[in-house]
Amino acid sequence: MATLKDFMKNSVVELRKKCEEKGLSKRGLKAELAKRLLEAAQAEEQQAEEQAVPEATAEPEDPVAPEVKEEEVANVIEDADNGAEEEEKAYEEMTEEEKILKRAERFGTVSSDQAKLKMRALRFGIPDKDKIKAEEKAKMEARAKRFGLVMSDEEKAKL
Repeated sequence: MATLKDFMKNSVVELRKKCEEKGLSKRGLKAELAKRLLEAAQAEEQQAEEQAVPEATAEPEDPVAPEVKEEEVANVIEDADNGAEEEEKAYEEMTEEEKILKRAERFGTVSSDQAKLKMRALRFGIPDKDKIKAEEKAKMEARAKRFGLVMSDEEKAKL
């Protein structure tokens, strides 16, 4: 088997002559010519090996095996089709609420409207309304203590 080093030992003129003999392009640098000749030599060796392998040494095919494989494949395909049909029927029979819950479970999302609102508030940094009311109430009470104001029960209920 020829190597790239073997081809690089030749001069450019010799490499071009070999390329012309093999019907390859004779243009390019020495490295390109050597690489082109090496690839051609490897291709020739592969063709020779393929022709040298006698067809009699190949293993005979078992006539029973393909039939068994085809049956197994057919059974697997049939089972998959039946499972898909059952799943479709089950999905069609579901109510809208069940479909929403199943989708939420499948994709890891929340399904209730209140939960969606809370998730959106967290995502966009919107403070929770209950938390705001508690903070405002605490501020108002602190302000009342500081200034000596008395809050009526009605004002406390509004907060």
